Amino acid sequence: MLHKPASRCSMMLPIMRCPVAALAVLAALGCLQAVAAQQSCDHEIKSGDTFWALSQRFQTEVAVIQRLNPGVNPNNLQIGQKVKVPCVSVPAPTKPAPRNPTYKACWKLSYGRGAGRPLHTCADGMEKYDALCYRPCRDSYSAFHASCFQRCPSGYQDHGALCTRPPHIYGKGCCCTIFTKKCCGNCPSGYRDDGCTCHRTMHTFAKDSYIRGTGVPMGCGSNEEKNGALCYPRCRPGYNGNGPVCWSSGAPAPGWQRCNDIGWGPDREACDEMNSVFTEMGLKMGTLAFCAAAVVAAVASAGALAPAAAAICPQTIAIAADGAAQGVRLAQFPSCPS
Repeated sequence: MLHKPASRCSMMLPIMRCPVAALAVLAALGCLQAVAAQQSCDHEIKSGDTFWALSQRFQTEVAVIQRLNPGVNPNNLQIGQKVKVPCVSVPAPTKPAPRNPTYKACWKLSYGRGAGRPLHTCADGMEKYDALCYRPCRDSYSAFHASCFQRCPSGYQDHGALCTRPPHIYGKGCCCTIFTKKCCGNCPSGYRDDGCTCHRTMHTFAKDSYIRGTGVPMGCGSNEEKNGALCYPRCRPGYNGNGPVCWSSGAPAPGWQRCNDIGWGPDREACDEMNSVFTEMGLKMGTLAFCAAAVVAAVASAGALAPAAAAICPQTIAIAADGAAQGVRLAQFPSCPS
């Protein structure tokens, strides 16, 4: 029997279960009419129903619901009103599985120790300059990064690497003549007698300097510990810190094995059970990310990559549900006994 080749639109219909970006792929390929023409069923509006909520429940897009109900105002839905929706089987909501008492591995005990703060202290005998710690400069010297420069004496102005004493002239109130010899030679030390004035010339000299050593990074206080580039309060005895969380460091019982950074197990089998859930959940989340990237690429390529998206995305809901189930399983592992 000869089979009619699938149309471009029918090939694209499976990605209707993908994110909203899939609608743009359908629009680019002129497939919205095909989607709107799919079989529809009646639905009675209930409290809380919106076109968006219906699109989520019936695994489609808001635009499809709108095309199936051209005369319905989505902003004025009434309880009991009949609207058209795609005819799809909607699985009943699943309830979280009850706690499995057979899980033997357990989570390490832990508690939060607050947000860390940046490195902020220097060791004894060091001083802070900008973001580094240096040895203090000698008396009468000032710090400039790794250098220490001589301070200018009193009466001198600081000009960076130089100290400058400005010139100074003042009148004596009398002039030195043969008739007023008492007015001669009475200028203070460092001044020249110019007869009627005392004159001190400008004086400049280069500051003395030396290198005080290379700066070292700041650290944490005595009651803190460094973790990465932050300081945290020290954990209580019997706990080790990892970022803002303190985890118990000892095994719950003699002979227990370390399953991972945050779990213990009485034997390798129990650890493998816990680690397999971690691995499975990671694979599901990675697949979801790949699906989202495929849809974006299909939209960007105006449908050229639509077959790849169509092949991956119909399984998105199942993958997300499976990933959530793995998360529920992780939550069922008990905390280790104290």
